[in-house]
Amino acid sequence: MILRQPTEQTEGAVGYQYEGPTEGSGGDVHKWNVYAGGSLIPDTLLGNIIIEQSSRDAWRTDQSLNPDSDVLEERDELNIFSSLKWLATDQQDIDLDL
Repeated sequence: MILRQPTEQTEGAVGYQYEGPTEGSGGDVHKWNVYAGGSLIPDTLLGNIIIEQSSRDAWRTDQSLNPDSDVLEERDELNIFSSLKWLATDQQDIDLDL
């Protein structure tokens, strides 16, 4: 994943998304994300972070060849992406992606 470059300006965002199948039972998906970025040390160190969490319930449908098994399994995911930019000199930056 390519993160946008951190800037001196502090900014943030929060998002939520819900998905649900129109047939069968279960299968609901809940996705959350949080973004924060800005100056950690003014004119010296910038940073940003993205945290994403997704949770999906198992999904069953009568249209499956085996109605006793899940068409989609239950799944939980957590992703964290971050970057730091050290403004070492006027002509040199050092980037670190974590």
